[in-house]
Amino acid sequence: MMITDLPNELFQHILLECIRVRGWKRAMRLRLVNKLFSTQIMDVIFTSKCLDDMFVDYKSERDLQRSWPPFTAAYLQHRVATENANGLPALLSLCRIANHLSEQDGPQPGPSKDSDRNLSAICDAVAKRGAIHLAFSKAYILTTLGYNIALYGAALVTGHIALAKSLDDSGKYEWYHNSLFGPHDKLVFEIGLSKTLDLHDSCVLSHIAYAARLGDINLVRSLYEDNLPFTDLIDSSFISLDSINSWFDTPSVEVFDYVMGIIDKIDCLRGCFPRQSLLQRVLHTCAYYGWVQMATKLLDMGASVEGYFKGRKRKKVRMGEGQHGKPLFCALRMGRAEVAALLIERGASVDHVLAPPISKGRTDLVKMLLDDGADPNKGSPHPLVTAVCAEHPRIFEMLLERGAEFSQKVKAECVKRAKSDGFELDLGFWESRATDFLVRYMQTSRNQYGVLDGMDD
Repeated sequence: MMITDLPNELFQHILLECIRVRGWKRAMRLRLVNKLFSTQIMDVIFTSKCLDDMFVDYKSERDLQRSWPPFTAAYLQHRVATENANGLPALLSLCRIANHLSEQDGPQPGPSKDSDRNLSAICDAVAKRGAIHLAFSKAYILTTLGYNIALYGAALVTGHIALAKSLDDSGKYEWYHNSLFGPHDKLVFEIGLSKTLDLHDSCVLSHIAYAARLGDINLVRSLYEDNLPFTDLIDSSFISLDSINSWFDTPSVEVFDYVMGIIDKIDCLRGCFPRQSLLQRVLHTCAYYGWVQMATKLLDMGASVEGYFKGRKRKKVRMGEGQHGKPLFCALRMGRAEVAALLIERGASVDHVLAPPISKGRTDLVKMLLDDGADPNKGSPHPLVTAVCAEHPRIFEMLLERGAEFSQKVKAECVKRAKSDGFELDLGFWESRATDFLVRYMQTSRNQYGVLDGMDD
């Protein structure tokens, strides 16, 4: 009897246990087994609500970018659409907001999909914002004011501009920060409505930062010149300096040069942003977001490819203290291949940086590092251990091809990690892959190069 012949309820229970024990990433690989697994595994994930607790543990956008499922927004949309009246308060509020927006659209001919469209846009925005943990929190309950603030944010992301203007006129909701959608004025810039909605002049420092992040030189110039003399808006507080520091976080070389010119013109700002620290911080930002042109500009200005940066904003820059805070490590962790290639070309060390691309399964990045001289035996843990724990056999073999040693010490570490991660039964597979590779390698060496001739004598 095959597992696919089991009763559907029992089969789904087995799949659910696989998800709980092995995690969603490994369970998703069951989709490669056959078509039935491909459909059933997604049905189980969505209907069992098994990811709710996992999402509650996410605390930031960065956590999501590192490990969120690609179907997070779809999962949230399904949960909102199917939540019962006594369910999680945040999910019910999102459903109510989607229905409110659909009512604004008015009656539509034929079957109306407005509610689904609005809900999809809302869930996409919440997932992108990194607020997914709030949606599944039992403690996140919206008050009347909180609901109106959230409705304003939802109106922005769904394109209901008339409703957003109406709400803003009655409650000035643009001033508020909504946990589900983020700062409303930032949202206005991100969705391209900065010229449509009236923005409060008192927030112009932040508005210039948002425009700079978009790389829009015309908008940056307009915001700055429309608020001259600018010194009236600047004081010596940390918040103001921090906002101005964010103006440099831009993918546009033209915007960066323009901001540098502004700083040189204003006496009270001159000297507030030490050149080397500034270049190093922005280079780290470029590595994070993949801004190649801007990274090239910074390196030409003297930013160090080995400069260590810890933290964001105006944190202290320390040079040469490990790999984790260096631009190359950041670029590899975020999968920014072009920036990584640029940094390596400019002399960045490729030692001890194999772990991020191995963990992500980025064969192209691993190959690039090995081609540029990365030692396949350097790293903590050993790169082979990382490949085993991440379950990437192609990368595992690639490391062996480039000289990685599957020693007793490495085997012991694999066993230790496998037991802690719950897949010790797979160790035989990895050891056989290593053995098979070594046998093939020796046969190739004998046949092509004769380096093993005479060893049997």
